[in-house]
Amino acid sequence: MGRNSTGIVCTNEVMKLDISSLIKDGMFKKGVNLYSCTLTWPDDGSISVAMHNSNGHRYIRLCYLTGAENRLMDYQINIVSIPSNLGKGSVLYFVCPDTGNYCRLLYKTYRSDIFKSRAAYKTPIYYRLQQTSKRWLPNTKYWVLDRRIKELEKMRFTDTYKGLKTKLSLFLKGRKFKVQQGGLANSQVTPGHCFASLYWASTPTRTGE
Repeated sequence: MGRNSTGIVCTNEVMKLDISSLIKDGMFKKGVNLYSCTLTWPDDGSISVAMHNSNGHRYIRLCYLTGAENRLMDYQINIVSIPSNLGKGSVLYFVCPDTGNYCRLLYKTYRSDIFKSRAAYKTPIYYRLQQTSKRWLPNTKYWVLDRRIKELEKMRFTDTYKGLKTKLSLFLKGRKFKVQQGGLANSQVTPGHCFASLYWASTPTRTGE
């Protein structure tokens, strides 16, 4: 597995586990008691992930090599289900193996041997916008919104329900309005000065099931 950065890093530059992505992949489907796959990052190697669900106790088991010595890591991360604050259904969370806090994302960086929550790191893991200069901020926000719009447009969803616009449809409309109204009006740089690498997300590919 590749070496971790020792400098300041952003959330989209490091290895991370996103419980939302695992849910979309079908790992936590109702009735599924065992599910396994391999997650691969282009520059950082791969990990084996296995979900176990037994008598209401749900957890994922991670196996991978880490560090210059290629130490074998094999440990569990518990999964909890919390009632949604919307009053319908429930939301799944990781239990951070370091702090015990509930979280939706776990990161592995700063030479950590394990995946843990952002709050568990003494050195901050920054969001991309936190490292953007004031001069570049409008341009960066523009391209982040533009990318999000393209992602939403690829999704299959109902535009209206019983004659009313759906929440997702209104959300997409609002994002488009923001881009049209804001654009690059307040920016001193042009789109050509932006680099695609700024918006690349460290998202692993999945194989196996």
